[in-house]
Amino acid sequence: MPFSIRFFRRFPLHRAIMYNACPFFTLPLTYVLSFGILLTLLVSSAPAYAEWMSLGESDAGTTVYADSATIRREGDRAKMSVLFDFKIIQAKADVSYLSAKAQMEYDCAQQRFEGLTVLYFSDNMGNGKLLDRSSGKNKWLRISPGSLDHALWKLACGKK
Repeated sequence: MPFSIRFFRRFPLHRAIMYNACPFFTLPLTYVLSFGILLTLLVSSAPAYAEWMSLGESDAGTTVYADSATIRREGDRAKMSVLFDFKIIQAKADVSYLSAKAQMEYDCAQQRFEGLTVLYFSDNMGNGKLLDRSSGKNKWLRISPGSLDHALWKLACGKK
């Protein structure tokens, strides 16, 4: 005697379940592609953090970090992000800060540097409240051999 299994008696459902993707594929190609791009962005969106590499500590207790992923070279010039982390609170005009992030430019031929943009933060490692910003454009400073500035210059310019 043939028999049949009726799931609807065991698991009562009020509506039929259908999986139909045909309406999705009848959409214009731009909708389908934008959905794919949106899905890709949602899956791959992760926060990007700088890979700060310590280059040493000064006698005053300042630790200097550089992000080698931000190095951009054009001819004899190189730009790089640098982080200065202080153990003791620093003061500049009416601002007291514990760290500063800078976009630095290095002249690889003449061993000099300038701070294009400097951001001052209330906490260590560039965290906390942004307190002030400044620009040192066209204020080139000489690099003294053996200093932390010299180590930054060597990293940015690819010197050994």
